[in-house]
Amino acid sequence: MVTANAQALTERQKGLAACACLMAQGDMNHLEPAVRMALDNGVTINELKEAFSQLYAYTGFPRSLNALGVLSKVFIRMCRKEPATSGVSQ
Repeated sequence: MVTANAQALTERQKGLAACACLMAQGDMNHLEPAVRMALDNGVTINELKEAFSQLYAYTGFPRSLNALGVLSKVFIRMCRKEPATSGVSQ
């Protein structure tokens, strides 16, 4: 149902949703580039951390921990200014 006041999602909102979906699927290979893109589009590290922490009740604790590990890895690389990896295993 579309209303007259319907608005499209912002890139920031899409980035957060994409990260949540990939975390829920357990797709850690694609989560890292999605996290980088979300951060580039204005999502904060704390927002991602909170989303991954809260989703554990729905997706399971292992997926939540794995996603938090990916977030930590991205953060460390950003602090060291290391280049991004492709996120897909060769």
